[in-house]
Amino acid sequence: MFSGIWEPKFPISSQDVFVTAGSCFAQHIGRWLSNHDYRWLDSEPAPTAMPDDAAALDGYGVFSFRTANIYTAALLRQWVSWAVGLAPVIDDIARADGRYHDMFRPSIPANGYASESDLREARTVTLRAIKGGLEKATVFVFTLGLTEAWVHKDGYVYPMCPGTLRGTFDKQKHSLVNFNVKQVLDDLEYTFAAIRKMNPAIRFLLTVSPVPLTATASQQHVMTATTYSKSVLRSAAGELSARCADVDYFPSFELISSAAVQGRHYEQNLRTVSPSGVDFVMAHFAEALGEGRQPVVLSEVVAQEANVFCEDARLDDWVPTESDVLLFGSSHMDRLSEALQALGVKHVGGRIMDGSRWYNDVFALDEESYFVPLQDRGSRLRWDCALSFFSATPEAGRSPQVILTDLGVQSHMAVADLRTLIQTGRVPPEGGLAPAVEFFMQRHAKKLEVLQRLRDEGFAILVITDPPTQHLGGFGERDLLAFSLYDLIVEQMMAQLGLDVFVARRELAGLWTPDFESDAVRPESRSRRDWIHGSASYYHAVAVRVVDRMGLAAGTTDPAEEAPERDRVVQVV
Repeated sequence: MFSGIWEPKFPISSQDVFVTAGSCFAQHIGRWLSNHDYRWLDSEPAPTAMPDDAAALDGYGVFSFRTANIYTAALLRQWVSWAVGLAPVIDDIARADGRYHDMFRPSIPANGYASESDLREARTVTLRAIKGGLEKATVFVFTLGLTEAWVHKDGYVYPMCPGTLRGTFDKQKHSLVNFNVKQVLDDLEYTFAAIRKMNPAIRFLLTVSPVPLTATASQQHVMTATTYSKSVLRSAAGELSARCADVDYFPSFELISSAAVQGRHYEQNLRTVSPSGVDFVMAHFAEALGEGRQPVVLSEVVAQEANVFCEDARLDDWVPTESDVLLFGSSHMDRLSEALQALGVKHVGGRIMDGSRWYNDVFALDEESYFVPLQDRGSRLRWDCALSFFSATPEAGRSPQVILTDLGVQSHMAVADLRTLIQTGRVPPEGGLAPAVEFFMQRHAKKLEVLQRLRDEGFAILVITDPPTQHLGGFGERDLLAFSLYDLIVEQMMAQLGLDVFVARRELAGLWTPDFESDAVRPESRSRRDWIHGSASYYHAVAVRVVDRMGLAAGTTDPAEEAPERDRVVQVV
């Protein structure tokens, strides 16, 4: 603890009514206040019947207002001006797959709106919630996140560049602005003056997000761009706090990013603030209020952190990639990605959606991006990141770009259909697998269309089957035979499309070891081992053979030295 690092310039207590908005880190602050029984105001609560996870994905309960992340002071000014009637509301609406999306919060709701009238009605509800929340609040906490923003030639500001998540980029209409200290100050002063007219008693608490940029649309290196951005925001926050008796600055940025803290509160990616880091920051907040509160250990409820979204990562799509390898599919691709990283293989992508969503075609075909995942907002953001692969242009004479996927596999879902085919006699033991192959060709038509298109465009595609670990699931002999048959069906199905298949059951048969079997426990059983996934050693073995098979360029790491240890026994509760 850094005792005395912040002394509030005006009284604040748990009896104050807090509203929060801003960048990713503001989500942590709002959640912490709510978990500690502070009076955090959710001015636009989710419908009563909506599950918590679905509500968070649709933007409810994340900030006090359902605006998604507000990274810049200019965007805050725009939202408040609309809410209090100081400026006309702009209609900038994108259409995709028959749905309508608000370009000022393109990720909310996850699947867009059925009509433009629905979109406008929802926006009106949010603008009323902003005005009503600010009228009731006694403390407005705003976290400044970025100085970079994309603006329309008519002067209005976007939360992210058009074309990254929704809409279309038009260089004649859209341009980058990197705000300076004066511009940030002007926007904050205008906004706070407008709020004071509604609510003279409100106080303002500014923070600066300690989350660094992952990419920049400026011509700077991301490191210098981060320094510029955070310096401007910190300077503006400090200047406004010095000018105004009702504006204070809370040092969340310093508590996380200061050299004295030695980066210990960042995750391994050196960007995401860990749950313990949030505890650390907010413990100083509680200490300064002098209420003797003990912080909730957020690491015990870390699953909540899955609902923290940072859309500024969309800037990654504007940074060219040097990778010639793309992974996309289910959770197996995330684990294979980790194994490839250990081998020094440059690649992009990983899990885009859960296997069950792939199997049930929870995606829309798309001319520009091949497909649009519809599982949730996170799935679309992940695919947006992976799309940078297609912007890379291989040098002349280089091998084709490689795509590794398990699209059309998902054996834990397919085996139920195959079992039905066997039971109804559509796949007689003596009749071969042709009827089953035909059935699954139809069942997977949308997925196969994606693979066919990628094949026709010249990519080298390897389809990877699931680990043969189903014996851990307590299945009988007939079910285990069905799993084995499905591997052959996948191979024959892909062969009809001219695609290569890595049948893990066959490729690793002579090398099988119990170390390839995961020791994790399936959450739904609380006792049965994870029969869907392999261990880290398993994915390492797959990665080594895939690298050799596809001629991928690995790093200098010796695979024999870097073979991962066996999975620890983990009970997933």
